[in-house]
Amino acid sequence: MNTPGLMVHIRKYGLCLILVWTCILAGFLLLLVNEYREDTITVATREARDYHELNLQYRRWGAKVGGVYVATDKVVPNPYLTVPDRDVTTGSGKSLTLVNPAYMTRMVFEIIRNETKHPIINRLVSLKPLNPANAPNAWEQETLKLFEKREVRERSQVLTIEKRPYLQFMAAFITEESCLKCHAHQGYQVGDVRGGMSIAIPMSGYLAIEADRKNSLFGSFALLWALGVAGIAVSSNKRHMQEMRIVEKSVGLEQEIIKRQQTQEHLEEQTVKLEEEISERQQIQEQLEEQAAMLEEETAERQQAVQELQKKNVDMEQFIYTVSHDLRTPLVTVKNFLGFLENDLLGDNQKRVSQDFQFIHCAADKMKLLLDELLDLARSDHVETPAVRISFKDMLAEVLDTMAGVIKGSQVSIDLPETDLMLFGDRPRLCQIWQNLIENAIKYSREDRIPRIEIGVQQVNGEPVFFVKDNGIGIDPHYHGKVFKIFEKLDPKSPGAGMGLSMIRRIVEKCGGRIWVESEGNGKGSCFYFTLPLAVIQS
Repeated sequence: MNTPGLMVHIRKYGLCLILVWTCILAGFLLLLVNEYREDTITVATREARDYHELNLQYRRWGAKVGGVYVATDKVVPNPYLTVPDRDVTTGSGKSLTLVNPAYMTRMVFEIIRNETKHPIINRLVSLKPLNPANAPNAWEQETLKLFEKREVRERSQVLTIEKRPYLQFMAAFITEESCLKCHAHQGYQVGDVRGGMSIAIPMSGYLAIEADRKNSLFGSFALLWALGVAGIAVSSNKRHMQEMRIVEKSVGLEQEIIKRQQTQEHLEEQTVKLEEEISERQQIQEQLEEQAAMLEEETAERQQAVQELQKKNVDMEQFIYTVSHDLRTPLVTVKNFLGFLENDLLGDNQKRVSQDFQFIHCAADKMKLLLDELLDLARSDHVETPAVRISFKDMLAEVLDTMAGVIKGSQVSIDLPETDLMLFGDRPRLCQIWQNLIENAIKYSREDRIPRIEIGVQQVNGEPVFFVKDNGIGIDPHYHGKVFKIFEKLDPKSPGAGMGLSMIRRIVEKCGGRIWVESEGNGKGSCFYFTLPLAVIQS
């Protein structure tokens, strides 16, 4: 046996595993980093909502009591407040002016802004402001228009304010009865969107905490990666030692066979003289034949193992190529738009910055979807539950109960079979076959007709053949084989990553069966057939 060639093969095998391990950890690391950023924004948004609610409560109190009178030597009268008795004089001759909630809020946050290094910025803005200082900026104006269209009630986004990162939060300001005292002359009525309360939370502290969490995460993943690489190296070395023992054993057997052949020739020459020695030679011959048979059997098993290993290597290469190809697209998108984002931030183009963040989030969501479905695909091969007995009808009832919300929402009509039979296998995986096929039938239903799905089983040449038939958009016959491949989607705009049918095919093949689709083409509906020889209990 070629020992140097064996060592090269083992090194390639170990490097391949290290590459796969690195890609998996990198994917999870990217996912967690994205979740950390979402957590940071969520916490900052929660703080902004708290400030909004606090401001809203004391504004309501101020509006309820009609405002607060303050000495004019402490506060300059509000020139934009046109209400009776705005300025009054007490019996003792002290001059007072009425401070309404909006004026009070602006003065409080001006103090905060002047006395704090990283202040929280609070503004009341409106498309029809009484005070020009309450005119909205571009982002606030866009948000106010969304409020007026009733599309949203609040909105938040990370922006750069005064060269520092801020979470800009804004909630719709709804006109209440107490507000009409000052704003009725503008034509507002109770329930109208009068404007919005804009609150900017400084992100520097949150980003510092996020950076610490990321550094800790990077350290943990680096340690995990190192442990994984060490494990792969130990496993590869152990595999190499096992192969070397097999080589040594084979060489010893060959030498033993040669030695016994020499002994056999010597015994044949002494046959006439030594009858007892002939008997011993016959016994030795039988032992040699047994060992030769064992050697042949071991050689056959080794050849079969080599063939299986070659097939797995081919499957792994194809899988790695497909995964790297599909994961590269969102990574390239994130990288490109990070460059765009840097340029837009330098150019202070807030609209383009918002678009850049949107594209980056979409790419990250795409990668998260791919990683989640890759994890489900891996589980379909390695995660198994104990096999149980379950009837076909009971299993369908369990699947339909799980999908009750989807079925009711799509108003789909489902015809169930009258025939029943017993199944034996991994219950969650068996349920997953019918659940995925029903979900696909609903997802690709036609808009011009009520969705209808028929589920059943029929005997073909004495073998049960299950089917799920729909009246949906159908599949061109040219793509009947393509739909079962990983990441293959006939409609790129449809939800999912294109691994559902690939996962079903793996489950069916583990049950010793096969799966195929029949359809006359677009608009003709589809019917998926499959067999489960190892899971069907024949009566």
